Amino acid sequence: MCARASTDVEKLSELINAKDLKKPAVPMSRFLWQQLVGIAKMMVEEGVRRAYKRDPAHRVFVNRNLRMEKIRFFGFDMDYTLAG
Repeated sequence: MCARASTDVEKLSELINAKDLKKPAVPMSRFLWQQLVGIAKMMVEEGVRRAYKRDPAHRVFVNRNLRMEKIRFFGFDMDYTLAG
């Protein structure tokens, strides 16, 4: 885990361990606040890297990461999304 991610996890840990989780510092709906706290807990428990880990079949890559010589057929969607 990179240094920035570890400091982010530490900040999230402090937030989760705070006594006053019922009051957000910024005005927002209760639903959004609950979602934020849930995501923060997941990131601290599983680590930032594991929180975003996806099955290889469901990963999305930008064009600069694709090796076009390995793609047999390709096309573009209306928003120019590459489909291989």
